[in-house]
Amino acid sequence: MSTDNWWYQQDGIQKGPVKSQDLLLLLNQHFITDNTMVFQQGMPGWMKLGDIKHAMLYGPAGESSYAGPAALGNRKDWLTVLLLCFFLGALGVHRFYTGHTGIGIFQLLTLGGCGIWVLIDFIMILTENYRDADGYALVRK
Repeated sequence: MSTDNWWYQQDGIQKGPVKSQDLLLLLNQHFITDNTMVFQQGMPGWMKLGDIKHAMLYGPAGESSYAGPAALGNRKDWLTVLLLCFFLGALGVHRFYTGHTGIGIFQLLTLGGCGIWVLIDFIMILTENYRDADGYALVRK
């Protein structure tokens, strides 16, 4: 069985297998969304397409396939980032933790953009729109 086979759930029905490019085509044509649950052999379980889309597009060595469970293991915890932003956001600690070193240094020197940048980051984290330096969504554990 090919490792490029994907299954997805639509209206409670499991569909597939489909190839990566076909899955992304369905997404681009709005037949499925980032909230669509997808699965591929080797994954720990069903996941939201939006949470693994980056890994699908930019797998190891630039291959266009899912990077595997190891790529998902490095993802940062949502609550940890939220708390770091709330308590140490003016020092940019949450940015360092998520791999945004350059922005973290800038926030450290400007005390979080006088608090405005920290507030924006905090809202982005709360609304689950914040990404780590690799483009992955934060994980709620």
